[in-house]
This record gives sequence, C-alpha cells and structure tokens, in this order.
Amino acid sequence: MIGKFFHWLDELTHMISEVIDECMPKMGPLPSEKWWWSPELSARYMVLCRLTRRAYSRRSEPGTSAPRATDARSAYGALIEKAKREHWRGSWSCSTRNQF
Repeated sequence: MIGKFFHWLDELTHMISEVIDECMPKMGPLPSEKWWWSPELSARYMVLCRLTRRAYSRRSEPGTSAPRATDARSAYGALIEKAKREHWRGSWSCSTRNQF
C-alpha cells in the first residue's frame, strides 16, 4: 500500500516537472544584471579559479604558482573594466548621455 503511494507520488512529481519544463518560459538574466558579461569573461574566470586553487593547494611549496594567479586576477579585473566600458560607451549615444 505504502509502496504504491510513493510510486504514484513519484509519477505525479515527474509529470508536474515535465509540464513546468514545457510551459514555463525560460528566463535569462534581468535587464539590470551584467549586460556586459561575455563568454570570454566566463572562460577567463574559469582559468582564474583554476590558478587560484592551484596556488592555494601549493602555498607551502617554494616557488609557488601564486604570482601567476595574481597576474591572472589583475588581467581578469582589467578585462571586466574594459568590457563594462565598451558596453556602456556603445549603448549610450550622445543624446542619451545628455539626458542625465
């Protein structure tokens, strides 16, 4: 009896999940969230995380890879600033800037 109930409950949950996946629109990021983000930034972020983890795990060894992680962090920050600057310069025309 209890086994049938849980089997029915699993089937119902599965059907509800399928209906939700089919009928609900897939939402992207909100308009106010990181319009300037790019796939290049995602790739660089993964590289930065990998270097940071490697530097942390080898922190007690002499000649660690910490300088590489620090350089990567600086380059990543500069890349973010560049992406933001290019995005906002490209999206605002001269007439739009004068409105604010």
